[in-house]
Amino acid sequence: MSIIETRHSIRVFLNQQVELEQVCELLKAGMSAPSSKNKKPWQFITVNDPEQIQAIQACHKNWQVLKTACQLIIVCGDLEQDERIPHMLMACSAANQNILLKAHELGLGAVWLGCYPDEERMGFLKKFFNLPDTIIPLAVIPIGYYEKKQSKQRVWEQDKVHFGKWGNHDVTTSE
Repeated sequence: MSIIETRHSIRVFLNQQVELEQVCELLKAGMSAPSSKNKKPWQFITVNDPEQIQAIQACHKNWQVLKTACQLIIVCGDLEQDERIPHMLMACSAANQNILLKAHELGLGAVWLGCYPDEERMGFLKKFFNLPDTIIPLAVIPIGYYEKKQSKQRVWEQDKVHFGKWGNHDVTTSE
């Protein structure tokens, strides 16, 4: 639970390359995600070339975090593996989360930058990487070393939990 509770988004990275072994560990974590009917509808693009990263950063104003990134993993959905877009999205989201958690476990920072369903971002990445029509870029995850600071733990928000019926937030009266 401590990995889950202490993970947080990192948006500024040190100028230090992530080792290939660690990138492979992150990808293995992504590929360990659950998927409907075990279709595994994901594909991953890794990028560590500074010029490519800067070109991708220029795609969208919200991607300025890429200025200091030394490594990216782009999570894509593969419609040949699962043409059911909602199922593909759920599986790839689980893969994204696994990558984020594994990065934290390895002492790396990461943040999930959304791409899907923004046509501009998706179109840019499809063109940039010459992706087939069946591959949909869903998220860009910059990964890297960062200056460690004390992170705050997640808090329990009981008002967001409904026990037995909508509106019942009291676990002791669960029906």
